[in-house]
Parts: sequence; C-alpha cells; structure tokens
Amino acid sequence: MAFSAFISAARRGRGREETKEKEVMRYIGILAGIGLLLAVTGTAGATTVDLTVEPATGTTVKPGDTFTLDVWARFAEAGQWNAADIVFEWDPAYIQLDGGTFNPAFSMAMWPSPPGGINDAWNDGDAGCSVVIFMSNITDDTRIITLELTALNLVDSTRFDIVLNAAAYSPGPTTMVIDPTTFLDCHRNLSGAEVKIVPEPVTMAGLMLGIGCLARYVRRRKV
Repeated sequence: MAFSAFISAARRGRGREETKEKEVMRYIGILAGIGLLLAVTGTAGATTVDLTVEPATGTTVKPGDTFTLDVWARFAEAGQWNAADIVFEWDPAYIQLDGGTFNPAFSMAMWPSPPGGINDAWNDGDAGCSVVIFMSNITDDTRIITLELTALNLVDSTRFDIVLNAAAYSPGPTTMVIDPTTFLDCHRNLSGAEVKIVPEPVTMAGLMLGIGCLARYVRRRKV
C-alpha cells in the first residue's frame, strides 16, 4: 500500500487512522507483554531476526534525485515471526521521505504519523511503520517495504537508520519483531544505510576549472 494513501486518509479522517493505529499497537503490545511474561518465567525462543536497510553502502545520489531503499527482515537463526513495529530515523536536512510500498503479503501495514509531519519531527526525521500478519507466519528472509526518498542537499555522508526508539515521540513506538511461538521480541541487529549526496558532474568539473584558473591567477600575481 502506498504511503501517499495513508497521508490522504489521515487528512480525510484522522480519527479512523488513529483507531487503526491503536488496534495495531494494541495487538503488538499484547504480544510483547505475553513475551515479557514468558521471559520472566524462563521461556525463550530461538528465532532471531536482523532488520536491515539495503543497500547499506554505496548509495550515491545528486541533489534532487529520487531513490529507493529496501527494508528487510533477515533470519539470523531460523524460526518465524508474524508482527513487527519498526522505527526509522534520518536527517531531514538532507533526505526527504516521500513514501513507500509495503510487501503485499502483509495482512495489515500502516504508518503512525509523527508530530510535526513525516519529515519534520523535532531535530531528526522520525517515522514508524507497523506490520501485522494475521493469516500466516513469515519463515523466510522478507522485504518489508521499499522506501521512496529524495536527496535534498550536498553532504559527504548521512544515514537512514532503523533505531530502537523514536526520540521525537512521547510516548513512542519501539522497534520489535514478534515470534508467534513464544510471543517474544526476536529482533537482534538493526542496521541502516549510508547515503552520499554529491554535486552534478558538470558542477564538479566547473568547480575544478574555477579552482585551476584561480591558482594560475595567484601564481601570475606572485611573479
């Protein structure tokens, strides 16, 4: 489901979106609560899942370029999961999140709307997505969502990360992946992607030419 559809729906009837968000968060919260109880009583699961943003390196774009990043759940130890809540963080001075397309295999997928807008939440961009699979469990490495982004300003390196908590939410969602056999949070590693935003090749060539001309002018004045 496209991210733009969620934004439009929120504008038409925010109450319906908030109800849906509460249902998803309640479901994941119940699973997490059961998992905590099992953990306290000594019951543990073997499933571990890494959440990654890919490609993790080598994403080089120019200001104004649109590009995509894929979010994957990859098994570190075999098992299954059927619900997830994922928190993203980025610097909105350099990257703009335009939307995303969820894996159609999910029974329910949505974006909780952050305060101040999707790209304007306190000092960092923060957004979360919730995914619940009611009918079947995920047992293979799975693409969760393809994110659509726009590069804004030049920067040697900036990041689009998956983080444990969203600092701009109060209270906020927490990244978790639920194992349906134990109801435990089974996520292990969280990794993001590096993005480099570089000048247009013509702009860089012109810059180098200008520096060369300036250097020649300085040398002539010294002579």
